[in-house]
Amino acid sequence: MTTLLIVSIAAMIAALTLYTIGVWSEKFAGRLTWWHLAFFWLGFTADTAGTTLMGRMAGRFSINIHSITGLAAILLMFVHAIWATVVLLRKDEKTAANFHQFSVLVWGLWLIPFVSGLALAMFGPALDLNSLLGSPAFHVVMGVVILLASLTSFVVAVGLIWKRQPLTSLVSRLFIITQLALIAQLLVGVALLDEGFGRFQVYVHYLGGIAPLAFYLLFYWLRPTDRLKELRLAVSASGAALFFTLMVFVAGSVYVSG
Repeated sequence: MTTLLIVSIAAMIAALTLYTIGVWSEKFAGRLTWWHLAFFWLGFTADTAGTTLMGRMAGRFSINIHSITGLAAILLMFVHAIWATVVLLRKDEKTAANFHQFSVLVWGLWLIPFVSGLALAMFGPALDLNSLLGSPAFHVVMGVVILLASLTSFVVAVGLIWKRQPLTSLVSRLFIITQLALIAQLLVGVALLDEGFGRFQVYVHYLGGIAPLAFYLLFYWLRPTDRLKELRLAVSASGAALFFTLMVFVAGSVYVSG
């Protein structure tokens, strides 16, 4: 066992320990605090260091279940830590009291790379996804899923503002699901570019994932305390994300059919 492997394993174990302490102590405390945030960032730093070291040992980026879920986990941890930082800086007591729901969700998703890594070690080499990523049907299905998630989030938010009701947990969960779908689109773009599928993937997957995701993040960063303004901002953010997603879906469909 090389020194680099030992250090990378130690970093991943540290990430698991630090992140678990931060997430579940926040869950039991019932409110997000600065020391919870410190553990989020420490866990993110350790996970990034461990993943980087393992990438150096592996050499060239390999498209497999473990690498894709690993990249998704790091991105989720980063978004989670950034969002928590904004909540504390804005002194948003309402969001701080409910933030543990998102934290536990991210923590659970973050465990997937650990499980997939163990499965790959036990059952053989990494699964080759090249044929799947090169299939036009795969991209159409992914586009439809993202479009439906964006549309559902927007329609439900519009329904609430029509009834003049405050944001519900259903809207929060729909927003999270839509953001996860957009993150998956970004990761597919990373895999396609690594395999040399063309620069068009930059626009379809990167821009098509980052721009709608940015609208949702702006909602969380600019989230007002007034319920009506909060709802209007939610409708505006989800509507802008839906519009951009629809444009990218149409462009991608034309590219696939052509």
